[in-house]
Amino acid sequence: MVWPNSPTVKPCRKVRNLRWDKSDLTSDHYYSGMLLNRIEYSSLCGVSSNSSNNCTSADHHTDIEICFEEIIHCLNEATRAYIPCIPQSALKHYWSVALDELKQDSRSAHEVWVPAEKPQCGSIFEMKKMPIINTNWQLKMLPEYLKVSSQMTFWNYICKRI
Repeated sequence: MVWPNSPTVKPCRKVRNLRWDKSDLTSDHYYSGMLLNRIEYSSLCGVSSNSSNNCTSADHHTDIEICFEEIIHCLNEATRAYIPCIPQSALKHYWSVALDELKQDSRSAHEVWVPAEKPQCGSIFEMKKMPIINTNWQLKMLPEYLKVSSQMTFWNYICKRI
């Protein structure tokens, strides 16, 4: 029997995805540049770049490898600082651009509905209710859509149904 805390059991690592759509790319690029500018590399090799002879010095190859590792480290640090990372299990495989737009419409309608003192009838209430109805309708159609060929988009499928 293997116990959960025994050294023979390796802990499961969660698979995580970078959310580039939610990132601060300007800050990421600035921070990357700042970190990369700190890397000091001087070429001590006497072989010119025009020469047909390649450098065979093991020290120079090691220096290049170290410089490469420093560049990768800087880029990873900037990514960790400014690009959100979420567990892959949090992503919904069925989520589409259309559902994203409906979600945004729903948020916008809610932001109008709350300051209007949450009316239960009228045009503001109808404006708030419509994205919810559309989203619910699309989510109800989802099981049938998932059975359809993966090459057909959700909207093409919906248009054929109407």
